[in-house]
Amino acid sequence: MQPSTELCDLISGYFRSFTTGDSDWVERHVLNGGKLRLIGTNAEEWLNGTDGFETFLHEAANATGALKATLSDIEAFSEGEVGWGAALVRFELPSGLTARARFSVVFVSIDGTWKMVSSHTSIPVPDEDAFSAG
Repeated sequence: MQPSTELCDLISGYFRSFTTGDSDWVERHVLNGGKLRLIGTNAEEWLNGTDGFETFLHEAANATGALKATLSDIEAFSEGEVGWGAALVRFELPSGLTARARFSVVFVSIDGTWKMVSSHTSIPVPDEDAFSAG
């Protein structure tokens, strides 16, 4: 297992793609097929396969730059044709509202190009807020 600056750069590219409208990044570095899984912060963001790819491509293509994402603690590793990483993210809306999130990702190398096959973004909440009596 080796640290990977290339995958750290791809993690940054992932967030740039949907905050600046870089749909080319999605086409180059996200798997378009049945094995893709994208999990977002919204309860409805459980996307997979070609539908998930098309949704993500559409969101990236329509990004206006209004959402800002600042990353910290980026780390990534690879072993052969598999890579993985994580980062802390601070999102900011034009209104000034912010949210902290955690991000993790898995990549595979296909024909020499790293492709995202799974990502998960979550907004941490205290356990007492996450659990309810119902």
